Amino acid sequence: MEKKEVEFLLVDDDRIVLMLHEASLIRNKVTSEPKSFLNGPEALAYIREQYPKGKHFVILLDIYMPEMDGWEFIETLRDEDMIERSHIIIVTSSVDIPDRLKVEEYPEVIHMVIKALKKQDVEEIRKHPKLAPLLH
Repeated sequence: MEKKEVEFLLVDDDRIVLMLHEASLIRNKVTSEPKSFLNGPEALAYIREQYPKGKHFVILLDIYMPEMDGWEFIETLRDEDMIERSHIIIVTSSVDIPDRLKVEEYPEVIHMVIKALKKQDVEEIRKHPKLAPLLH
């Protein structure tokens, strides 16, 4: 089976969180080059450029960001037909029940974790049934 090209994209408005998540993914050998974006529009511009190349994206997405929140980001991926190869993991500080319930409205969201990524979270991502075939 041909290995698919997978990129890890981190989308969060907090630079420190981005640095911590980058380090965690690299240290745990999930990816050697995660790409970080401080907002949804920057990440969408990158995906628009790369999506025609057949890449898959694992997107670690914050929900609450200025300019465009995580839900709007997902809706834009849907509207622009870039959702099929986008595997979204919500990474949030929110423990609100409405946010957890809203995740269920988005089948593209394959996992949700509370900030910041811990080694156990990274292992769950690596072993997730939708991602494991792409990462090995």
